[in-house]
Amino acid sequence: MGFLSILATIVGFGLVSVVVALFATGLMQNEIWPRIQERVETAVNGLPLIGEDEPEEVAAPIPGDTPADSLDALLTQLETHQVLLMQREKEIQRARAEIDSVLVDISTVQTDEIARQAKLYASMKPLEAARILHSLDDPTLVAVLKKMNARAASKVMGQLDPRRLARLSMEEIGRPQLSAVTPPNAGEGS
Repeated sequence: MGFLSILATIVGFGLVSVVVALFATGLMQNEIWPRIQERVETAVNGLPLIGEDEPEEVAAPIPGDTPADSLDALLTQLETHQVLLMQREKEIQRARAEIDSVLVDISTVQTDEIARQAKLYASMKPLEAARILHSLDDPTLVAVLKKMNARAASKVMGQLDPRRLARLSMEEIGRPQLSAVTPPNAGEGS
């Protein structure tokens, strides 16, 4: 759909809305429609219709006082509002694009940071890494463990709290990642 057809649709809808509002308020029936009928009769007969038998002096029309002038003014207002709305819509679209760009940047930074941390923890001794990872919140812990290679992750997970790992396995970590983990002290005393 082209710009002009969208503009025509919006202006048409605006005009219909104005006419409906005029009818709803009674202004159309009480003020505008009688003036339109009067102008039609004047144009057809050449005489104003003020009374049936009494010709009276017709006052000169005041500019801006006719229904056509009122409708033209309303149309101009609608067009102005439409232009303003289109400008605001463009501003909103620009703001959305900026927000989306920032969100992509944040996501990239977070992904890179998680990968960096996973590499760092994978190079540490499992017990030391587990002590640090123990204090992380669950989503960060899961993200780091998912980014670690399977061997390093299983060693670190073997040092973490088994109840927390069980809960996380149900929520986010897949069972294949946990299958290689044996809880601490599981091999002792059996």
